[in-house]
Amino acid sequence: MQLPHLKPKKQHDLTSEDIVFHDIRKKGILGNLDKRRTIMESLKRNARQGRTDVQITEEDLRFKTWQEQMNPSSTAVVLAMMDTSGSMGTFEKYMARSFYFWMVRYLRRKYSQVKVVFIAHTTEAKEVTEDQFFTKVESGGTRCSAAE
Repeated sequence: MQLPHLKPKKQHDLTSEDIVFHDIRKKGILGNLDKRRTIMESLKRNARQGRTDVQITEEDLRFKTWQEQMNPSSTAVVLAMMDTSGSMGTFEKYMARSFYFWMVRYLRRKYSQVKVVFIAHTTEAKEVTEDQFFTKVESGGTRCSAAE
C-alpha cells in the first residue's frame, strides 16, 4: 500500500491526584469518621457485655485514613457545538443548553485534564466563551454546514 511509516506522537506524562481510603484506625478527625464501623464496634461491645441498648463510647469510634494516589492521565478536547439561530425554538434551546451544562459539569468533575471548546453557529460558526455559549441568542437562518 506504500503508506509512510508513522511514528507515535510523544505522550505527555500527566498525572492526576486521586484520594483512596485504605485503612481504619481508632484515632482520627471527625470528618473521617466511619459511621458504619463505629456502630458495628458499639454493637459488638454491647453484645459482649450483655446490653441491649446502644451506647457509643470513645473506644468504639473508627476513622478512615486516606492517601493521595497519583494516577496516569491523558488530555482531551471536547467540542460543544450548538445552533444559536432563530430557527431553534425556546424548548430546543433549553434542552440543548441543559444537556451541555450537565455534560461540562460531569467532564470537569471526572477528568482533570479536559478542555471544552464552545462553538456557536448561525450562518457561520465561531468559537465563543462558555458564558456566551449558554446565554447567546441570535436570529436568522441556519446553514447546516456552518459548524463543520
